[in-house]
Amino acid sequence: MANNKIVTKFKDPAEAYLSYTSEIVYPNEGAAGFHLNALIQVELDSGSVTIQGRVNDDAPWVTLKAYTAGGMDYLHVAPEMQVISNGQAKVWLAETR
Repeated sequence: MANNKIVTKFKDPAEAYLSYTSEIVYPNEGAAGFHLNALIQVELDSGSVTIQGRVNDDAPWVTLKAYTAGGMDYLHVAPEMQVISNGQAKVWLAETR
């Protein structure tokens, strides 16, 4: 049985990964079905990271999870997601299909 996974990095538009708001990630884009959970990995050297989601571009952003230390968790995904970093951090989202 194949383990098909999609890994997406929340990209800093300036590519500095220091106190940034990431580009928007669309986790289930092009998927054959909507997946509710994904694995989040946070590399946090300083500060904090907030992962936000919303149902579409007309909806407000809401906090899904906040980190003050690096780690890895399962997280419910939203149709649109972004990261707000108040320090030096990188964040990845892994979807398993």
